Amino acid sequence: MVVRRADLLIEPSMPPVLLHLCAHVTSSEILVARWAAGDLTDQIALIRYPADGVLEYASSSFATLKRRQADLLGDPTGRGLFSRARRRG
Repeated sequence: MVVRRADLLIEPSMPPVLLHLCAHVTSSEILVARWAAGDLTDQIALIRYPADGVLEYASSSFATLKRRQADLLGDPTGRGLFSRARRRG
């Protein structure tokens, strides 16, 4: 999904944390395929899930996008259109 929707990323190139995530997913897919073939020797993926990095990346990227959205909408408070509608009504 990350590679397929890379056009939605803010950055001009793939961030290292997302490359790490892709590597983890691939190693997990290999592990599951081995299990399906009856090979249960390995129990965990070779590459660990980058939990902290993914959470930080998602949080900071979302905040950046919301700031950009507020700028484009002319909302310096960053609270969005719905907050204006609530104040009026």
